[in-house]
This record gives sequence, structure tokens and C-alpha cells, in this order.
Amino acid sequence: MLKISVVLLPMQPEYRQILRYGFGILTVVTGFLLLFFAANTYQTFEQLFQVFCYERRFTGNTHAFGFSYSTYQIVIGALALLTFSCMFLFYHFRRTSQNNLTEAFGLHLKTPGFPFKKLKQQWALLPTWEKSLLLAAGILLVAARIYMLRLHPVITDEAATYLLFVSKGLEASLSYYPLPNNHILYSVLCLPFDLVFDKAFLVLKLPSLLISLAVFPVVHLSLRSVFRFPVAFIVAVGCGFSNYALFYAVHGRGYTLLLFCTIVATLALLKIVQQKDPAYWLVFILASVAGFLTIPIFLYPFGSLVIFGAGYFLITRNFRGLKHFVTACVFIGVITLLLYLPAMLVSGGGQLYGNDYVQAMSRQMFFAKLPAYVSYMHGAMLGQETLGKYLWLGGVSLFLFLLVFRQRLKAIYANAAIDLVVLSWVLCGSVLPFFLLTLHGVMPPERIWLFLIFADFLLLGIAFQVVVSFLPSKYQKMTPGFTVVFMAFYIGYQVVKQQRDFNADHSQSKRIERSLRNVHQYGHRTVFSNCNAYGINVVYEFLYSGEGDYIFDENTPKPGRQYDVVIIGTENAAPVPFDLSGYFLFHEDPRMLIYFRRK
Repeated sequence: MLKISVVLLPMQPEYRQILRYGFGILTVVTGFLLLFFAANTYQTFEQLFQVFCYERRFTGNTHAFGFSYSTYQIVIGALALLTFSCMFLFYHFRRTSQNNLTEAFGLHLKTPGFPFKKLKQQWALLPTWEKSLLLAAGILLVAARIYMLRLHPVITDEAATYLLFVSKGLEASLSYYPLPNNHILYSVLCLPFDLVFDKAFLVLKLPSLLISLAVFPVVHLSLRSVFRFPVAFIVAVGCGFSNYALFYAVHGRGYTLLLFCTIVATLALLKIVQQKDPAYWLVFILASVAGFLTIPIFLYPFGSLVIFGAGYFLITRNFRGLKHFVTACVFIGVITLLLYLPAMLVSGGGQLYGNDYVQAMSRQMFFAKLPAYVSYMHGAMLGQETLGKYLWLGGVSLFLFLLVFRQRLKAIYANAAIDLVVLSWVLCGSVLPFFLLTLHGVMPPERIWLFLIFADFLLLGIAFQVVVSFLPSKYQKMTPGFTVVFMAFYIGYQVVKQQRDFNADHSQSKRIERSLRNVHQYGHRTVFSNCNAYGINVVYEFLYSGEGDYIFDENTPKPGRQYDVVIIGTENAAPVPFDLSGYFLFHEDPRMLIYFRRK
């Protein structure tokens, strides 16, 4: 009789480590969610649901926010089961040398500290002049951030972020999704600041400011391990001082956090395909999950990374690496879905993927607008809408030329210190998001494309390095100095452009925000409004001032109450139920009229 024996090959150490990373993160996430639901009674959630429904006057969202008591019980039971299951699997995939619980469930602090160790090592390798230059640029970056902080007040979207989510604590930040305004991870990051500062202005803007400051050293030091000085410095300055980077560095929402997550995930994937330390898998997973939890639109940069990574492993016939990559992506998807569980239970999945901002337009209209839209977005992210799009197109054309004729251009690859993998990595990050946009069929506003500035400036930096490689060696030695001088002019231009754009912004929304801000600045305390959409600005201004003794009545005035301010929505057909003869018109636009009482 023929005997068949099955030999089980030992699991690869790298794959085992990826499984441990994945199940370790799942253990933390499911345990956190279990604590989140179990620590709050169902009655606590019910009270929160009533507040959410009351705020329909601001959001206009008629969804029945909440979940049933039976759902609450099922979720707690399921999360408990998942937590213990993931904990068991985390222990099961321990290294064979770990024979006790202390080693198996150890925190392994060296792994979370791994990225900082790498950045520190790269800093030590820099020449003295480069360290001095980076410190000077860092001081300039801080000064620019402080100036932007003084220049830009809180606008409507930021006011909504604070009043609807941050001010209500962790429960609302994780579960309340009436509008796409809730960049969940950013709202959560604001909560510790809300405990320290009594000014909502600082609570909203400081997390974004600090993240934007971290972008500069992370970008320069990480790229410096791969590229020469000009490329790293051009990209770092672009990510720190371009027009949109300056504005959103002090904007109290998650766009700068999305940029940071994109940068970290992109750099981690490059190190993975270069077969560096397996700890980069942990960095890739964490950065990707953080990106998705910030804004679901992270699907665009992440999808580009997935296409690049899968393509690389398939072309190189590295099927083991492909298995590792697919496993990591599965973990990212599962962890992301779990973290969105509170929002989907309370606000419904349709609020995430069925809101007006993600509805596809007609294909004919989409493709008619696409060329101009793509070129404008790349130009805007580079900080110069007119010239920037041509620079981007030139960079893409050069990259395609280098890729197509790579066999004949080996000398250029060597002189410019580039390779096929790096060129493909950058091109995917700059071009593929718009391919995914084509499949989606929507045209979101400029702000969501902030993540593009990393790939776009990297594309231009490498293109500059290729052009410089054709110069005589004596001129190539002058390249760092020329780069510094040119980028210094670029910084000055971008700061001036930011100031000019702020002063020249006379859009309807900005005029409305400035007028509503005057309600508090003029010392008015009693307000009536039948224009609910902008009522949140008025409420925010009083909260920001730290004064709570204001009266804000909506739609139905209180009998006998004398109002300092009356805000009338022109789109509201209901007449104002009292005489306005004692008021003067302070502000008028197509959406509202603001009256101040004569004194």
C-alpha cells in the first residue's frame, strides 16, 4: 500500500512576524472597542443619540442615529470573543524561542521605537552643514506656522468639528458621522488638547500644527537614506511650505494627518520591497489604518500603493512577498472596518459611503472635466496653479521616457543614483490616484488632494537630479547651494501667496463667516436665527470666547425677548414673526441677512 506522508514546512519568520503584528493590533483594537462599549451603559448611549437627533438643525441629516439594546449586547459579546481569539493567535504565532508568557506577550518596545531609531541613525550620518541647514529651516518652519496660526481664524468646518464631535468627547468622536466633517482620528487626537486648553481655537489647530512640523524631518531624513541632498530637501520644503501645506498646517481638520499617513505608508512600502527590516510591515499597517481612520478618501493613495506593491511582487515573481503583502492588506482592511464599527452602528454605513460628496457624476460630464481637473490639482499642490501643472507634466514625461528606454539609459540611472523601482514607486503615487478617481467618477475639492504633494515634489526632485547629472562635475558640486537658494525663494513666494490669497478671498462663505464672527466681537449676547446652517458659527464664537451666558434661539422666538441680533436665511420662506424696524441691516448676501439692534 502506498503511503503518503505530508511534510509541514516551517513558517517563514517574516510571515510569522506579520501575523503577530496583525493579530497584536487586532487585540488592541478589539480590546479598546470592548472597553468603549462596556464602559458606557446603554442609557448613556441613548442620551447621546437624543443629542445627535437634536442637532439635525445644524447638520440637516434626518438619519435615526442610534442602535437597539439587543445590538448593544451582541456587539459586546462579539468583541469579547474577538479580543480573546486575537490574543490567543498573537500568542500562538510567537517565535519558537519565546517559551514563557512574559516573552510571548511582551510589549517589544524596541519595535514601536524602530522608526525613531532609524531617523536618529540617518541624522548622525548627515554632514555638519546639512544639520545646520535643517535646523535653520526648522526654525523658519515654526515661525511660518505661528504666522499662519495668527492669520487664519476658525472657519465653519472647524467650528462644526469642535461643536459636533470634539466637545462631546470620545463617544461622539468615534460614532457620530452626520457629515463627512468628522475626520475620526483627528477628532480623537484633539481630545487630550481639550483637557489642557480652554480655547477651542488651540484645541482644533495645535494637533495639525504639530503633525505638520513632524512632516519636515521625517521626509528629509527618510529620503536622505535613498536620495542625494537636493531631492530630499526639495520634497521636505515642498511638504512644509507649499501653499496648501501652509494653510492646512493650521487647519483644525485631518488633511495634514492624511498627508503624514500617506508619507509614512509610502516610505514603509519602499523599504519593504527593498527587503529591509521586517519591522517596516508594522509601520505600513499602522500608517495605513491611521490614514483610513482619518478620512476614507485615503483609499486613493492606499490603492496606488496596493497596485505598486502587487505589481512589483508579481513582476519579480516574488510570490512569497506577494503573500506577505496581501496578508498585511487584509489586516489593514479588517482593522479599519472594526475601528469604523461605532460610526456604522450609530450613524449608519450610508453616512460613510453614500453621502453627497461621494456620489458619482455622469460619465460624460466627468470625462469632459477630467483633463483640466487633473492638471489644476497637480499645479495647485505644487503651489503654482499655472506653471506647476506644466512642471508636473514634464516630470511625468521624463519618468515615462526613462522607464521605456531604461536599457539604453543605464548611464543616466547610475549618474543620477536612481533605479527602476524608485521611478515606478514615485510615478504610481503621483498618477494612479486619478486612475482610481476615474473608476469612482467623482471630483472632490482641492483639500483632499493634499497627500499628492509628497509624490509630486518627489517627482520634480528626481527630475531635477536627472537633469543635473548631465552637467559637468564642477557645476554638479554647486547643486546643493543652488537648491537651497531656489527653495528659499520658493518659501518666500509661498508665504506671500498665502497672505495674498487670504486678503483676496471675498467668497460668499468667507464673507458670511466674517460677518457672523462680528456677532460676538460686537458684544451681542442674544441672537435669533432661522438660518440653521450657519448658526453653528455663532454658537462656536461664544464657546471660543469662554463665555456661556448667551442666548441663541432658532426658528421660534421667545415671547417678549428682545434680540440683539437677528439672522434671516433668504432660502427660508417662513416670515420673521416680529418687527425689524428697530434694527439696521449689518450684512446682506444671497444666503442670509444679518440685522443688529439699534442702540
